[in-house]
Amino acid sequence: MKKSTILFALVLIVCQWKAQDIPNGNFEVWDLYNSWTLEPQYWLTQNNQIMTPVTQDTLSHEGEYAMNVHVLPGFEGGIQEIAHTSLAVEYIPVALTYWVKASVPDGYELENVAVTASFFYQGLEVYNEMDVIYDSIAEWEQHTILFDQIDVSVDEVRLLVSAGFVTALGGGSWDTWISVDEMAFSDELAVHDQNIAPGPFYPNPCAGILYLPSFEPGDTVQIIDSQGRMLNMPPASQTLDLGHLAEGLYIVRLIKSNGRICQSSIVRS
Repeated sequence: MKKSTILFALVLIVCQWKAQDIPNGNFEVWDLYNSWTLEPQYWLTQNNQIMTPVTQDTLSHEGEYAMNVHVLPGFEGGIQEIAHTSLAVEYIPVALTYWVKASVPDGYELENVAVTASFFYQGLEVYNEMDVIYDSIAEWEQHTILFDQIDVSVDEVRLLVSAGFVTALGGGSWDTWISVDEMAFSDELAVHDQNIAPGPFYPNPCAGILYLPSFEPGDTVQIIDSQGRMLNMPPASQTLDLGHLAEGLYIVRLIKSNGRICQSSIVRS
């Protein structure tokens, strides 16, 4: 029996979520630490101007407030705004779930919003996964980021929520934003999360040819770099040549013709 079949069978039995606390994951408590801005407790931004890219979303999915990260026109660092927090962890959980809505007016080559989870050990990043969104989401919907269960030591995870576009001169809309609410780590999966599964891609790390054994005619492949940019790649088959890419961490996403998605973080060595 295939590993994916066994996993799915187990998932059908499991319905109870085991959530690990994320600092202010529901974004209902805000800290008015100065007279001109609101920040959710425990979350920081890279913008120290009078205005802040992180504001309350009063039309939250749950509770009073969600967190909204909005690109700010005319301010330093305005082409990408990031809110981030960190917490101690002892292992990589199965998944990160959260509710999201977003404004991405032009998308793809110009804009995106994203949620990223980066795992560290003794200050060095050892693994990350990213959910990059290129289309607007008008109503709240739940997203799940699945983590590969790799054998690696971790002691910290940093969560980043970002909104931005390519360059100030290269286009993109200042009305690019993302709102998130109810963020939680889980050690179990629900049935509705089966649309996304870890990709059986190898070798990892990869110095050249990456094998995609589950690729079939009609499937498409996306490669996303550590900055959330989708890369132009030649047509894929059951092999993908990564030899021309710079060394680093990439997301390889295989989109099946039936809509299912397999993805993994691949180290280009």
